[in-house]
Amino acid sequence: MGSVSVDLRSASTGELVGRVDVSGETRRWGLPSTQAWLRSRLGMRETRARERITLARQRHRLPRVATMLAAGELSYGHASTVADAVARLDDEDCASAEKLLLDMVDQGFSAGKVAAFGRRIRDVIPSATAPINPTPSRSAGTSGPGSTPPGP
Repeated sequence: MGSVSVDLRSASTGELVGRVDVSGETRRWGLPSTQAWLRSRLGMRETRARERITLARQRHRLPRVATMLAAGELSYGHASTVADAVARLDDEDCASAEKLLLDMVDQGFSAGKVAAFGRRIRDVIPSATAPINPTPSRSAGTSGPGSTPPGP
């Protein structure tokens, strides 16, 4: 079986995991979570189960990844790496990150290199690193642009 076949099978399994996760069926089966189902009933290691759940939960925010994975144009390793990188981003930043990370894939970077970059994605996407309150409070002793720092 070729790697594309394995990736297509993984994509199908990912869709199933997503449906089971959203439906809450695992509780009806007496299991506390989708991860418990993957581990106990499908024999997955914890890391693999977490990877599957993350991709299933992020698919709707990663339209290009989902389409490419389903078409056999993206490896499961790359798809799960992108999903993991965007899991803590808001939707706007997620779209930017998806584009950046898929550009790396197109350039031939391995899933490991994409993952290393993905761990630092918040440093690269401007809105992900923007402060919540961009105007510092002068009463707190901070100085703004063009002001003189407080003296000793």
